[in-house]
Amino acid sequence: MKVYKLLLYLLTILALIIQVIVDINYTLALPLVYLLSLSILNFTPKDNFIVLKVSYELLGFIRLVNIPFLITLTKDDKVDNLPLGYSVINQGYTLMGIEYVIGALTILILSNLIKVKKNRLEDVNLLGSKVFYSLFIIIAIGILLVVPGIKEGLSFIFIKTTQSGRESEQLPSYIVLLRMFFQFAMILLFLLFSFKNYKKYVINPNIKYLVIPLLLASINISIIVGERRSYQIYTLLAIVGIITLLFKKHSKIINKILISIGGLVFIGVTLYKELYIFKYASYQQALSSNSLGQLKFVDTLQSYFYGPHNIGSFIKYSQYFDVTFVDFVLDIIRSIFVLNFFINENYLLLSQRFNLLMYDNEQMTGHLISSSAYGFSIFGYGFGIIIILNIFLIALVEYIANLNKYLEIKFISYYVLMRFTFSTFSNTPQLLSHATMVIGVFGAVVIVSYLLRKLSGSLILTKSIKGDFYEE
Repeated sequence: MKVYKLLLYLLTILALIIQVIVDINYTLALPLVYLLSLSILNFTPKDNFIVLKVSYELLGFIRLVNIPFLITLTKDDKVDNLPLGYSVINQGYTLMGIEYVIGALTILILSNLIKVKKNRLEDVNLLGSKVFYSLFIIIAIGILLVVPGIKEGLSFIFIKTTQSGRESEQLPSYIVLLRMFFQFAMILLFLLFSFKNYKKYVINPNIKYLVIPLLLASINISIIVGERRSYQIYTLLAIVGIITLLFKKHSKIINKILISIGGLVFIGVTLYKELYIFKYASYQQALSSNSLGQLKFVDTLQSYFYGPHNIGSFIKYSQYFDVTFVDFVLDIIRSIFVLNFFINENYLLLSQRFNLLMYDNEQMTGHLISSSAYGFSIFGYGFGIIIILNIFLIALVEYIANLNKYLEIKFISYYVLMRFTFSTFSNTPQLLSHATMVIGVFGAVVIVSYLLRKLSGSLILTKSIKGDFYEE
């Protein structure tokens, strides 16, 4: 048994004992369900769908052990800014437990049916044209400098604060697209130099070849888009995957540096959001005016990791408003990049309608909807369909990430895989929205680059054949 899994067992048992001492209540069922599910996952093949299994176990520990433990200690199972679902919180506990067992059984079946193949390290290459990528990088950075609006909302290491309040997230589509081009250009810069130095590193594994990749990786994970912490996490972990793949001997020390930088950025964005630093002229002024005690830790865990009140709130919403299978289909189509253009722009996702109600029609984002609550509202007792669908999608992306040998595709796959794993217990449309946009935009750049590379190769071959013909 791996050390981390043994630690999960021990911590779960310890939390369970403390809960029994403090108060015997409904929350005790969840740690027991978690121990059962860990035992089920022990029967999966050791090296198959590693990311899926490890992330499922760790997220499960937060949801089924940490949240109930803290709720028992604080005697507070209600999220302060979620004014709905108090009467069905116990139903939220029930769905959390049943869903987790369903997910564990799904992973067990998948892992035993499908063997994940891995490409050989020596086969690693770039799919697209280096010349095209270089031009794309130059153009993307140039556009960033000359087009108004792209730089707004972009920060480096810490979010800019000017006492003027939050910047609007409602941006024109072309600004969002150009910003994504810039983000991918910076990633490509990292990939190009990493691949160039990797070829030298294979011959002579010297740490000096990691200096430029480390610098470019640090820049990438320090770029903050709006107030989103998620971009930092997905980018960081995708880059860690690339570094581990190419520079295995020195990857541990490099990854520790990158994780430290990413952690600093993540903490900064978290403080900015949770302590309302955007209301102050500086971080120092905000921190001196606020107390870290203001952070509602249990509320935050419930909100971001789909605790019982989070689940109960949407169940209650679905009792007041009709939620149908048609809503599910339209949500899926609306969340898939390109297909979303075929849905009337006035159609609102269920999550948008839910948030409009929660925030008195002031905003359409904020509270997340869990897979179990979403599934129960649409499929009733068949609510497990959503977690099964989510796990299938994660397994598919991990399979692709391991199977292909091209760095650009690997990065996109790693990024999407991180997006999917962190959203394992979210509703499927939320899982798809950002991921399909990344696949569509980043993938389009790679495909164009690949086609131009093939075209240029064909032209060179044609000229060579003609030259040989005339020489004869």
